[in-house]
Amino acid sequence: MNWRLPQLAIFISLLFTACVPLVTINSISEKFIDTTTSKHYDSDSQIRYCVSNDDNNLHLNLKTNHPATIAKILRSGLKVYFDKNGKKKKSVYINYPIGSSQDFQHFQTNGPGGSTSLDLKSLIHSTSIAAEFIHFEKKESFTTLNPKSNIQLSITTNETKELVYDLIIPFTEISPNGRADLFNLSIGIVTGSFDLPVQSPLENEAVDRSNAGRPTGGMPQQGASSNRASYGSGRAGGAPHQGYTDLQEESKIWFLVGLYH
Repeated sequence: MNWRLPQLAIFISLLFTACVPLVTINSISEKFIDTTTSKHYDSDSQIRYCVSNDDNNLHLNLKTNHPATIAKILRSGLKVYFDKNGKKKKSVYINYPIGSSQDFQHFQTNGPGGSTSLDLKSLIHSTSIAAEFIHFEKKESFTTLNPKSNIQLSITTNETKELVYDLIIPFTEISPNGRADLFNLSIGIVTGSFDLPVQSPLENEAVDRSNAGRPTGGMPQQGASSNRASYGSGRAGGAPHQGYTDLQEESKIWFLVGLYH
């Protein structure tokens, strides 16, 4: 019955993961928020983040200069989940930007004027302003120019050329009872991912021959520190190379929030 051992190992791993408690992030007063700094950091996605609140609103601020994470947020989308029971339920969330896992080819080849490089401002400018707020079975669509109720959303860049995501949401949008019902609130920050094209070995060999001696652009390289990443066609349609690994996986950050009183 050795064939059952791998399945048992996977089951135990999933069970252990499910039992790991979420870390608690203490929110700070909105009066003292400094959006130029972020108290917390996720090493996998290279996202820095800060949570603050006043009596009526929750404020989430994210920053990153990691090219793969920027690509996933702006083209595959970002969802911010709220679970008043402190779990990882996905019944209440903001969906912005609304991305597509099929957008890799478009993102790879559609630089302005055929350029093989896109700066961050251009990427943000070409990102859809459409957004959605889902509260269980209810879905409301809106835009960042015409926000829903008091929900405020924006994506900008700062002087250090980071992508800056900013969300302010009233407590009453998360739960009808407002802040009094959110003493065990958890938040999930989840990016989209790319469906990368795959080629056969023969097709890859042909692409290699055709690209011999030519510089290639490619998607953002893993660990690149530059804020002006190359998004040229490179090996368009080719099998993903090692630097594409981050693009195929969602980035996920979950934590409990201790609201500021």
